Amino acid sequence: MSINRRNKHAGRHAEGMAHHVAVSKSLRNSTYILIIAAMAVIALFAINTHVGSPASQNQSISHGVSPVQPQNASYAYIFNAGDGYITAINALSNTPSRILAVGSLDSAGHDMVPVNNGRIYVLNTFPSNYSTATTPVPPGYISVANLSSGHISKIITGSLLPISIATYPKGARAYVLYVYVPNGNIVVNGYVAVINTTTDNVTHILPVGKEVFWRTVDQGIAVSPNGASVYVSNYESNSVDVINTTTYRITSTIPTNGPGPIVLNQKLPYAYVLDGLGYNITVINTTTDTVSKKILIDEPPLSLVSNSKGTMLYVIGSKVDDSNGILVSINATTNNIYRIAATGTNPTALVLSPDGSTLYVSNEGSLSGTPSTGTVSVINSTSLITYKSIDVGTEPKALAYTPYGDIYVVNFSPGAALDQSPAGNVSVINTSTLRVVKTITVGHQPNAIIVLNQT
Repeated sequence: MSINRRNKHAGRHAEGMAHHVAVSKSLRNSTYILIIAAMAVIALFAINTHVGSPASQNQSISHGVSPVQPQNASYAYIFNAGDGYITAINALSNTPSRILAVGSLDSAGHDMVPVNNGRIYVLNTFPSNYSTATTPVPPGYISVANLSSGHISKIITGSLLPISIATYPKGARAYVLYVYVPNGNIVVNGYVAVINTTTDNVTHILPVGKEVFWRTVDQGIAVSPNGASVYVSNYESNSVDVINTTTYRITSTIPTNGPGPIVLNQKLPYAYVLDGLGYNITVINTTTDTVSKKILIDEPPLSLVSNSKGTMLYVIGSKVDDSNGILVSINATTNNIYRIAATGTNPTALVLSPDGSTLYVSNEGSLSGTPSTGTVSVINSTSLITYKSIDVGTEPKALAYTPYGDIYVVNFSPGAALDQSPAGNVSVINTSTLRVVKTITVGHQPNAIIVLNQT
């Protein structure tokens, strides 16, 4: 079993957290020591940019994060965590078109986002020479992938490790949550860096709360719809920091319970924080930046999506113990639970159809022993009744809806070791027939996808 898969599931089972960086057991068991001062780290974090490509291969991961659902798109970009490549797929013909090398081999990073001018920022948390015995932990970097040329145009480097990213508006500014790990410690300070994506230069750095490094999460940072505030999950501090994007100061610190992903309602003044330790969703009123409500569910929440009107929320949860997960629908106007239903075993991601009528939930299946065939549950969004389960590949990690009526299912397909693991693939589900119409081979250990209108 790969390092990524083994430690991801161990961490989620132990603490109910859905999203974390998969690192070695020695890092996970190291003592909780924090030896860092804010000024010292800011001095270390002198970020530079370099033109060129990384010396070796790969990159980052995005475990089970609900992808953006674009209304118009032509290419899907698949993130292969095991070998450091992005595979581009023509979403109309369902054929691979090209490959981008974006990072170092099996770097346990996560997150990639589109930015302006047809580019993608890819977070590479660990370089290829990472070792738990290394002191300090080598810095990570951000690869800037130019989708038109198919090349890496810049590498953004520094002294910290990038773990999560959000952009506003339309990719013009990027907000990156970093951590600094001086001695292999798992309790670390967090920092938010602001990047001008036109110049790829860091313009501001701000210390935030504490993190537990191996539990750091995708979508642990989010920007309000008007761009005025940035919300940051601090897992170890059990809080969410709110940053004013004009002054770049923390204006509020909101108590939570093991915060993970943060999702902003695009229509209503609410932010939703998925609290893995509390088995609940903390609802933040973004007008007052105070807790409006805590919605208790029966499992640690993993991922959340809303309909286009922002009136309904859908959340999946799972303990990752080979039992069925749950799907919860929530009335976003009242923040009350509407319905609860079972999903398949160990759900990982969900997407909602553009018309809001149907949910698609990927399920990894059994995590004990040999990896099993995954499934996708097709669920009525009003009744939460599952009317079909579709077999896909091994360990599906992420989903995306294409504008051509297909669902792309990213299948991790792990092996006993990285160099022995089979290539991963993408199952293409036609939403009219609810059948897998094609299986596309991609790189090793793929587990993230975005769909963009890029040619």
